[in-house]
Amino acid sequence: GIRAVQLGCHTPGSQGILVRTWMGPVLLAGDVVYKYENIEKDRPTRSPDPQICRDAMARIRSLADIVLPAHDPLTIERWPGGLIGALPPEGSAKVESISLISEDNIAQPLKYAIDQFSEFCRISAKIDVRQSTKPQPGPGLIILLGRRPVEQYASAEIDWQALGDEGFVLRTSKGGDP
Repeated sequence: GIRAVQLGCHTPGSQGILVRTWMGPVLLAGDVVYKYENIEKDRPTRSPDPQICRDAMARIRSLADIVLPAHDPLTIERWPGGLIGALPPEGSAKVESISLISEDNIAQPLKYAIDQFSEFCRISAKIDVRQSTKPQPGPGLIILLGRRPVEQYASAEIDWQALGDEGFVLRTSKGGDP
């Protein structure tokens, strides 16, 4: 699955994106972890409260096997060609496209997280990511972000088969936490 994770640290409300992969959980850390040395040597980024950053990094370590910092050029050295890991084992399902269904006006932190996630998918997994306000027909993964899209499109009245035989849905709970 894919979910946003509340982290705090750099600025109040900072989030990371946790992606479950066949290799294990990967966390796109945003500005909570500028460089690998922040997470590897427990060196907080700039923050009004360094302890909040240490707590956020401890949470990241407990959630993810792979951490991708926001601004470290070593990422290219550690993941040559921008590929995180190798191809999945034979017989694994391959997602070729992801549709992120959200409201028209999303908050800037979520927009930033979506942009990072989209770039990660495009470069490292060769997955096309589209953002829309309603599901479109076709195969691929559909992720409903936020209360309104979940309430509007996750009901039993929607004919999800019309979205394609290979399509399936990941949705967040109505409480906001996936």
